[in-house]
Amino acid sequence: MKSAGFRCKNNTWYRQSNDLIQALNIQKSAWGDLYYINICFNYYDGSFLYPSEYRFLDTFDLRIRASELFEDADFKSLDYTEDYDSEKRAIAIKDIFFRSLSFLDKSNSTAVLKEDYLDICRNRMRVGALRDQILG
Repeated sequence: MKSAGFRCKNNTWYRQSNDLIQALNIQKSAWGDLYYINICFNYYDGSFLYPSEYRFLDTFDLRIRASELFEDADFKSLDYTEDYDSEKRAIAIKDIFFRSLSFLDKSNSTAVLKEDYLDICRNRMRVGALRDQILG
């Protein structure tokens, strides 16, 4: 993650890309040994004290579960209550991270989010500066 320009705070990695702050967050379910990978965006206007001000739950205008973007069997590997071969689990999780990073690399500005991912943005964005930039 560091070689891709990310900084880490707790279980969330952040980076600035053009007019966005991008994040990849690992979240544990409160109900068991199930994990989620969240892909997050916020509009960057130069005012954030990057990354120390971020608190995952209430900071990001747009949060998407990676499993909603890439619906496939690999996400069973994040459920540690299921019997899953440890070597296959490691390979599947690594693949999920690579696909998530690839999505972040492609989604590197509000213009790209607006042009290529408007439906995702419209359905998942909270009120905020990013919503204003994309949805007007």
